[in-house]
Amino acid sequence: MLAAIICSAFGFFCQPGQAPGQNLTRPASPIVSGTTTILDGDSLRVGTEEVRLQAIDAPEMGQKCGEAGREWPCGAAARRRVTEIIGGQHVSCRAGPDEVRDRYGRFLGFCATGDGIDVNLEMVRSGYARAFTRYIAGKPHQAAYEAAEAEARQLRRGIWSGPHQAPWDFRAARRTE
Repeated sequence: MLAAIICSAFGFFCQPGQAPGQNLTRPASPIVSGTTTILDGDSLRVGTEEVRLQAIDAPEMGQKCGEAGREWPCGAAARRRVTEIIGGQHVSCRAGPDEVRDRYGRFLGFCATGDGIDVNLEMVRSGYARAFTRYIAGKPHQAAYEAAEAEARQLRRGIWSGPHQAPWDFRAARRTE
């Protein structure tokens, strides 16, 4: 019975008639949960597992946004925002439908707080992360993330309050320095 509930709630983890964790193309533990330490705007430690918030990209800790002479530390602001969203609550993160770990070994997760807030989507909606469209193209949640980003951009929330460099471009520029 419990297997049926888990599979219906997280149907993409199980095939019909299959218990959770028995899908040979998926790991045995597609969910991590526990107390959380915030590492940056898109990375957490949940229990002992490092989790990269999937489908989003937040400014790096050393990144600044805004116009020259009026820059602000948007990477640090993104970290503060995810801290506010989670608010010390228990967090559960489920793996997405494709990859479970990134090239650094971090668990790739869609996370929710104990009271049901979608952490990843809220970071985009509040303007402190961008939809990582290169990784969500063609996925069921693509439209929701793109709509949240469009709303944040239109309302000039967070990084959209002025000029900023996309986090992926910021990292690429640092690698070439």
